[in-house]
Amino acid sequence: MGASSQELQELGDMFDLHPLTVEEMVCGSSRDRIDTFGDYIFIVYRTLANSKRQKCKCGEENCSLFVCEKAFADSTSLGHLPSMEDTSQEGQVCIVMKSNCVLTVHRDYVQQEAVSRVLQRLAAIRSAAADIPMDGAELYDNEESLAGLLDYPPYIVYAILDEITDQLSPEIAEIEQQVDAIDELVLGLSHAQHESALKRMGEQRRRILLAWQLAHPKPRIIEALVRQIPVYCGSPRIASEVMQYLGDVHGHLVGAVDSCTRAEAVLARSHSNYLAKISLELSRATFDANSTTERWTMLGIIVVPINIVTSFLGVNLKVPGQDRDDTLNFFIVLACLLIYAAVTLAFWRWRQLT
Repeated sequence: MGASSQELQELGDMFDLHPLTVEEMVCGSSRDRIDTFGDYIFIVYRTLANSKRQKCKCGEENCSLFVCEKAFADSTSLGHLPSMEDTSQEGQVCIVMKSNCVLTVHRDYVQQEAVSRVLQRLAAIRSAAADIPMDGAELYDNEESLAGLLDYPPYIVYAILDEITDQLSPEIAEIEQQVDAIDELVLGLSHAQHESALKRMGEQRRRILLAWQLAHPKPRIIEALVRQIPVYCGSPRIASEVMQYLGDVHGHLVGAVDSCTRAEAVLARSHSNYLAKISLELSRATFDANSTTERWTMLGIIVVPINIVTSFLGVNLKVPGQDRDDTLNFFIVLACLLIYAAVTLAFWRWRQLT
């Protein structure tokens, strides 16, 4: 881990590595790959260099619920969803598999932990194999003992790939959980939570794309490695067993790709529902504004003519009926105004119904 360019050059000279292999180790690769160089196989296997840590407002550091019961005691709100530290980056492990050894080059602590766990696993298997009596190992002869399985480079490579592949599982499981929560809550958002919801969708789509980019090319790497297993395993039984192990890794990777595809489909549906909800809200707001404007317009149509008529009647000029002492003219004018208002309202309602 953390080897300098000079040290990698010396390592390449020591193990007779191709210059292209050394260049990939020094500069890194932007994609997963598997290449055959003479007497060895070179594998570049990318994974997450750092994982996202979830911070929930409930105050618990290890809270993994996207919708925490403590944070949403009274309501379910995307505005209070746990925040994520954006520390996810890509890392890679370079593996050189020869017929008698396996070399790994990595620059990140996460990959170092993965390789350390592989060494611990191999040591535990060797220790367990040492405790098995010779007559108890019925499936293996002296050359194909359980401990002897660890001496085959393909099995060690399998253990490394399996450990690195397992690092993707928590990330993909968390993505699925959060996408399902967004899909459940998106239709119940308030106006103040729209911006937060859109931000969450963007974050999850970026995480889905990263996970998909990491998982998608790996099944082809495993398939190509399986085709090379018989060359590096002298025993058909050991070769068949290692290929079964690699088939399990292949199945996990295919499942990871399918999970990313499903999460993207669910998030796309949530985004469509979100846009449809906003469209409905805008339509409702436009309808309410138009209704209010129409009511005020109708009120003006009624009030303005009445105001004009009453203004003429109130000026200091001679008007018809001014000399009468009764209130007949007043009620005639009032009746006319009421008839005008009623006819106008009836006409407005008829236009609304039609």
